Amino acid sequence: MSDRKPAHRRQRHEKSAELVLSRNPRPLVIPPAADETWLRQFRDAWVNFWRSDLASLVQPLDEVAARRLYALYDERERAWRAYRKRRFIAGSQRQPRLNPLGSFALQLDAQIGRVEKAFGIGPRSRAQLGLAIGGLKKTLDDLNDELHDEPGADEDPRIRFGGSPQ
Repeated sequence: MSDRKPAHRRQRHEKSAELVLSRNPRPLVIPPAADETWLRQFRDAWVNFWRSDLASLVQPLDEVAARRLYALYDERERAWRAYRKRRFIAGSQRQPRLNPLGSFALQLDAQIGRVEKAFGIGPRSRAQLGLAIGGLKKTLDDLNDELHDEPGADEDPRIRFGGSPQ
C-alpha cells in the first residue's frame, strides 16, 4: 500500500517559474531600452539579459536594480580601461603612485558581486536562490510528491502535534 495521498486529496499548486525555467521556454520579451551612455557591450548584454530565463523572474520593480547593475558594469569597465592606460600617476609631490582608478574598479567588483548574487547571476547564485541547474531542476509537483513519500505524510499534522482535526 502506498503512503501517498489519493490524487483527489493532493493539493496542486501552480508550478513556480523559479523551478521550471528550462522546461518552459519563456516567450520573447521586448527588453526595456538600455541607457545610451553605456558602452556598446553593456547595451548588448542588457538586451541579452532580458531575453534570458532569469529575466522571467524579474518584476517591473526590479528594473531599477537591474539598471544599477548594468551601470556598475559600465562604470567598472571604464575605470579599468583608464587604469590600464595609466597605471601610475603623479602624486602630490610629483612622485609616481598607483592610479586610484584600479582600487575603484575593485570596489565596483565587490558591489557588482552583491547585486549579481541577488539577481541569481552565476551557477552558485542560481542554486542558492533555488533555481535548479540543468537536470537538477524540480517542479513543485516533484517536491510535493517527495513530501508525500515520507512516513506519516497522509496523517493530519494537527493530530501529529497534539491537536484535533475537528
